Amino acid sequence: MRHSPDLKHDMLKSIIIILDLLDEIGRTPPAGVELVPTLTKTMARSVVLSSNSSLLPREAHEAREETPRASGGGAPEQADERVGGDTGEEEEEPMEVEDGEDSDVDEDDNEMSMDEMSGEAPIVNTVSPAAPSPKPVAPKPFEYGPGMMCEDGNGKKILPIGDYMLLIARVVETMMTQSPSQRFTDEFIQSGGMQKIMKLCHLPCITNESTHSTYITTIANIVKHIVDFCHVIDSKIFFHFCDIFNQGEEIGLSEYGTQGKTGEFPLIWLRDTSPDPKTYTISPAMTARNLKMKEFDVEQKSKKIWIDEQSDSLKVEWECGLLSSFPSKWLQIRNPSDQEARKRRRKVYLFPEDTWGNEEIEKRLKRFSYEEFMNNDRVMHDFLEAVCIDGIAVLKGAEKGKKGAVEAIGKRIGMIKRTHFGTVFEVSLKADASNMAYASNSELPFHTDFPSLSHPPQLQMLHMLRSAEEGGNSLFVDGFHVAEQLRKENPKVFRILTTHSMEYIEEGYDVHDIDGKTIRFDYDMCARHKVIRLNDEGVVNKIQFGNAMRSWFYDCEPSKVQDVYRAMKTFTDHCYQPRNMLKFRLEDGDTVLWANQRLLHTRDAFKNAPGESRTLTGCYFDWDIVKSRVRHLRDKLSLEQNQPSA
Repeated sequence: MRHSPDLKHDMLKSIIIILDLLDEIGRTPPAGVELVPTLTKTMARSVVLSSNSSLLPREAHEAREETPRASGGGAPEQADERVGGDTGEEEEEPMEVEDGEDSDVDEDDNEMSMDEMSGEAPIVNTVSPAAPSPKPVAPKPFEYGPGMMCEDGNGKKILPIGDYMLLIARVVETMMTQSPSQRFTDEFIQSGGMQKIMKLCHLPCITNESTHSTYITTIANIVKHIVDFCHVIDSKIFFHFCDIFNQGEEIGLSEYGTQGKTGEFPLIWLRDTSPDPKTYTISPAMTARNLKMKEFDVEQKSKKIWIDEQSDSLKVEWECGLLSSFPSKWLQIRNPSDQEARKRRRKVYLFPEDTWGNEEIEKRLKRFSYEEFMNNDRVMHDFLEAVCIDGIAVLKGAEKGKKGAVEAIGKRIGMIKRTHFGTVFEVSLKADASNMAYASNSELPFHTDFPSLSHPPQLQMLHMLRSAEEGGNSLFVDGFHVAEQLRKENPKVFRILTTHSMEYIEEGYDVHDIDGKTIRFDYDMCARHKVIRLNDEGVVNKIQFGNAMRSWFYDCEPSKVQDVYRAMKTFTDHCYQPRNMLKFRLEDGDTVLWANQRLLHTRDAFKNAPGESRTLTGCYFDWDIVKSRVRHLRDKLSLEQNQPSA
């Protein structure tokens, strides 16, 4: 579809053609065809069109052969609502509301006829006496356009062009899908009307051989293209206000857009989040609220609330004299009554985890070029995002055998977390080992690092300097995935592991080279953790387990100790099930970063080549640093996942 200024005019012509065709269908329905021309006011939302509107080319048609309407704006005569003017007593069923539509209208709500939808004055059944004729009101010119607010002759707010097109599409689609006549569809296509619309919308024309379903799909695609383009040429269509329907402690806004939602915004929340210099300090170096809670009047009220259509914003004048302006886009993103907006905030800003078993992770484990990571911000973002979602990702292709890769990656990401093993550590066999990984080339058990710390590092990174001649493969298991398996398959074990805290101890010393000096650091670490930790909503959010550091102490009655051991064994057995494990080999120059409080890791036994030793370097990070970097990159690169901080 072309993007040109005259497309607005083409869109208008497309709507006129569709309305003309609908009018013709309603006037002369084929014999034997039962049309369903009504739809509820819920679906129609608040579409109101003036019968004097210049948008609707009714003057191009002959007068409808039906009972004349009362002139001068008087009450309409009695007539059947069914398009075509048949007089029958059988009532038509209202069209069912699709999933996702608003349901705040009673089931017996009045229906809106095709005449109302197409702009004609409504014809309704009535048994009440005719009301006195109101004083005629001079009609206002009808304005149209994406993102514009329109009024009819009585000053009634109406929906702009994009949303009206969606409603027209629903009517056409309903009539076609519920019509039993294939001939009717064929004749409609052959009349050439659809080709006109296709040409105006710059879409491929359907042929006379097109099927009934193709026609229905095409009409929907026409509207989608037009409305999508409305979004391109005027972003206001996403969140343009129709009315303020409440001004109590919450401001209620009705709006139009692709989903036609409403918004409820607490008045005190609007004052607290007002995007103005008196409320917020926003600069490249800092974003902070200036309001002091001890001075903040949480009962303050507004003096005036209105919608400024020129700036497409909500304006609030407060009792203190401050004037706040809330752009529609600003409110759309932050709408506290929109469940989807709240969900996006939780999952996009705070990051979702996508748990996995062997089958899933074998297909989607992300691997990136080390050089591209170091030089391309988008690659760095994608790598770190993969770690946030999958809990693991790999960098490949650093210079083999060269030290310094861990420091370089750490500097690129942010601050490395220092532990009692130092900032950057080396893993290789040592005679005086301070860790099980240094003590033997035999297989290690699945574990998370540092269960002996009250606040263990949340991520770990290892870089392969020199791989083993044989073996030494890396193994990972998603502890969140295993926990959910236990929740379903063995609730008793799940309950024990989520309620009983295990004690871990780590005693010893490590030697560090600091500023050219060898320094020995002695430690005696002790902490308690549940193997599976849940958040307030019952969702697994931390795994902590290390059999090598598990203490002798069990803070429970002796009669329950056996069950604790059974639970630990069951958890471990699940970790080693092939359906749960990821296994791969780190080659020289490869780096792996993973979530230490989600994934358990180990390596299998290995054999070194003569005169060589399997050697890795590594470090730790916390999520705060990693996720901060991701958010910064999303803002810097203007990625769609970016969300505002204030």
